[in-house]
Amino acid sequence: MEATLSFNNIFTIRSQSIQVGDTVIVYKSRDNLSSIVIEPGKNLITKFGEFLHDDLIGLQFGSKCLSRTGSGFTYLLRPTPELWTLALPHRTQILYHPDISFITSYLDIKPGSVVIEAGTGSGSFSHSIARTIGCKGKLFSFEFHEERYEKARSEFKSHGLLSNVGGPIRLEHRNVIKNGFGSLKDEFEGTGSFKKKNNLADSVFLDLPAPWDALEDAKRVMNRSQISRICCFSPCIEQVQKTCQTLQSLGFSEIVMFETLLRTHEPVSFQRMRVEDVIKKLENIEVKKEARKKKQRLEAQKRKNLKTTSKASNTTTTDATEIASDKTRDLLVTKISNLNDDSSAKETEYTGSVIGEESRKLKKDNDDLFDENHINSCKPAVMSRGHTSFLTFAILLPLL
Repeated sequence: MEATLSFNNIFTIRSQSIQVGDTVIVYKSRDNLSSIVIEPGKNLITKFGEFLHDDLIGLQFGSKCLSRTGSGFTYLLRPTPELWTLALPHRTQILYHPDISFITSYLDIKPGSVVIEAGTGSGSFSHSIARTIGCKGKLFSFEFHEERYEKARSEFKSHGLLSNVGGPIRLEHRNVIKNGFGSLKDEFEGTGSFKKKNNLADSVFLDLPAPWDALEDAKRVMNRSQISRICCFSPCIEQVQKTCQTLQSLGFSEIVMFETLLRTHEPVSFQRMRVEDVIKKLENIEVKKEARKKKQRLEAQKRKNLKTTSKASNTTTTDATEIASDKTRDLLVTKISNLNDDSSAKETEYTGSVIGEESRKLKKDNDDLFDENHINSCKPAVMSRGHTSFLTFAILLPLL
């Protein structure tokens, strides 16, 4: 679910044209996207050519932009969390939108929700949740790795998502397994950005190598005045087993695990066939099989004849050598060879004629099999994403 964001960020660009300072998604192919910030005087170099930033200013989002030489092109798209996930610089393994959308729905994250994220990583999940919770929600994101924390902080700030620039994300450099989640205080209380009186989490998302070590403190900061939800993102089934045991011991309910697998399909179009057409096609296939078998038999007979003739030629040549001169022997061998060539040529001409005539007839019959009505359908792609991680969910019931 999307929220209307009142603060200024990359997802609320209202201008229809590209301006200086805008973040733009460069679409090169379905699996090759990148992001740029428009700055006068800079250029973008890809395998499709060179693109000057000055030439991009003023173009409409979604435009097809030609390279300087005109030999290549690319598309310039308005940033969304879905596109950002495909274009972001990877600092860790990231969550993709099949998982993100499922988690958002199952955790019941909506505008105004207070969410905890442990394991910021590359910020893919953070960007999507920031759009969902809107300006009235809060996302408390924790990252233990200092370099990743600094890069994520710079990225969130430039995108207008960090709390100190009016965004919903409060990012903290903290090892939640060792030090817990803290008190979840706002950095800028009283600014009006955050309206809730308490900072207890409605939903918790743990992307940690040992999530069971953080569950007890996660329970402490969850909102017990309502049903609160938690999700643990784990790649190994052994992690899931240990997490489930800990969740059960801490009093969580409705513990369940899912795996989200994406199957990509590609569009295909084919012509409609009648039952009579299918029968005719099967008959033609059988005719082709018989023609192929006939050709194979003729070729086998041809090889057998050549072998027999070769033996006879050797015997005749030996007898002729004993009773004739060298010149007579050469003439005899030449005559036998000519006879063999004539026989082979006739067999080849006959076989080629038969096969060619049958092939032309079959092609004409197959051309007449289909009408002009096409059916649009789809087929599974050759390459698809496999296993990412297991999603373990649980709920914490309110205190009576």
